[in-house]
Amino acid sequence: MVLLESLLSELPDDCFQWLNKGNNGTNDVTEVMVMATPDINNWIVPGELVLTSLFGLSDAEQESLVTGLRRNRSTGLIVKKNDYLADVPKQVIEYSKKNDLPLLELRNITYREVIKKFDHLKSLDLASREKFVDPQLEKDIQETFRGENNPEGLYRLRQRLKLSVSGKVRVIMTQQKDFPGEEFKQLVNASETFIVNCAIGFIDHNLVILANDRSELQEFKHNVSEKLPKCQLLSSSLTSLKELHEVYRQMMNMRKLVNTDHLKAPFISIDSLGVDKLFISQSSRFLEKVLVNSQLKLLQTQQPVLFESLRAYFLTNQNITQAAKRLFIHPKSLAYRLHKVEQILDVNLNDADQSLYLNLTTKFLALRRAGFYV
Repeated sequence: MVLLESLLSELPDDCFQWLNKGNNGTNDVTEVMVMATPDINNWIVPGELVLTSLFGLSDAEQESLVTGLRRNRSTGLIVKKNDYLADVPKQVIEYSKKNDLPLLELRNITYREVIKKFDHLKSLDLASREKFVDPQLEKDIQETFRGENNPEGLYRLRQRLKLSVSGKVRVIMTQQKDFPGEEFKQLVNASETFIVNCAIGFIDHNLVILANDRSELQEFKHNVSEKLPKCQLLSSSLTSLKELHEVYRQMMNMRKLVNTDHLKAPFISIDSLGVDKLFISQSSRFLEKVLVNSQLKLLQTQQPVLFESLRAYFLTNQNITQAAKRLFIHPKSLAYRLHKVEQILDVNLNDADQSLYLNLTTKFLALRRAGFYV
């Protein structure tokens, strides 16, 4: 069984939109089905998520479809836009609200891709995970990450981690949200073998490991990278248990950054990110307001060759020879481009403060263009 939110989290954000979230008492998806006939009573099963384009359905049949799905305890209806359906009919939205049935609009993605994502999540061996995770401890971890800080839960976590009141913990999270049960077992075994006094749990399908400040992670990292080469782990700085809710937000932003920037290291610590820590600690809206000016935006959109030349210059630690190799051009050509940048932006790349500002801002703009946003 797969949570509807888990399935949606696997899809690109621009591929779906909620039209009615509903409150039908179920969020579990047992199957995903493409509707081929309006006669749902003979094939719909409880928990089924239905994909359709509504093609060929009259208004009466559309209403019958929504009421029938609700009556048969469907998890929801997803309507795909296409050449024949520019927008989801208003009456379908009204029917879904009247019947309290979750309704989503789908675009720019095929039915096959949605079903493939569902099949992947369904194949995960969730039952095997429950054998390795203490339910009470997991609940304590979840409450602490939500900022609830239940005194009894904090006490149990400190006992498990053998942590003093002032002791610190490090959060380790898998980059991928879900992975096969056998890999999960190996990761848990490595955690309990090489990390002294760890606590393990799931938050929104994210595997989280808490390690106390005395843990030596070198052997753990080596074991995981050797036995689970496809498993990428992210690590926080040391922090107190009462600050875990803020750390979780940073870790989720870090996951976005790693995806956007295509970082491939098997173990990535937030402390190793350098200036990138700024991008996951502050909101993108705030950073855009503070960092970005209109001239740099115009350079990126209207003169992308010059913008990419400037990025290459910073990515190679301001080494013109290496940057030129990266761009497959002659160093003199790059020098000419950089001189043009200086003229357009009225800056001096030999000025340390101006170079720092340009490095930060062009990095941020490049990430934004690649889809990074927090």
